[in-house]
Amino acid sequence: GAGPGVIAPSAGVDIERDVKTAREQSLLGNYEASLERYEAVLGVTPEALVATLPNSERRATADRLERFQKQLREEVQLLRRITAEWADLGDFGAGAAAAGGGGSARAANEAPGKKDMLDD
Repeated sequence: GAGPGVIAPSAGVDIERDVKTAREQSLLGNYEASLERYEAVLGVTPEALVATLPNSERRATADRLERFQKQLREEVQLLRRITAEWADLGDFGAGAAAAGGGGSARAANEAPGKKDMLDD
């Protein structure tokens, strides 16, 4: 079986691979994909993961898993905050131009006569 400290796959979830993928996706800005992986990992209970371990290892492993899941929940909260910040920014760049603006009203009010930063 899995050695000490190794989290065995459970219910079709490969914990190590899925956490790595979640973190990679968040670094790439693929926040929705990242959240899906985090949710899959957090959906597996520590009890389900330790059920196959010998009784002597279950408590310590369950405690480690609970601390690990707490850390993952904190990462998910940060990811949700980042996602909310992005949503609050609205469209910008090519997305804003395609939406018919090309720039924010605030920028136009702050710098009349300037089209962008390159007009200095």
